[in-house]
Amino acid sequence: MRSEGKILHKDLSYKITGARFNVYNYLGDGYREVSYGDLLSKEFTKLKNNIRSIRH
Repeated sequence: MRSEGKILHKDLSYKITGARFNVYNYLGDGYREVSYGDLLSKEFTKLKNNIRSIRH
C-alpha cells in the first residue's frame, strides 16, 4: 500500500503547522534559526499541555 500524498496524522499535522505559523507571524523574518527554534519549542510545550488537558 502506498501512502504518497496522504497525511497520516491530520490533526497533529494541522496543529504543528499552526504552531509554525504562530511563531513566524510573531517574529516575522530576518531572525536567526535559534530564535525560531526557541519560540517553536514553547509553542510545542503549550500544544502538549493542551492535548493533555483534553485527554483527562
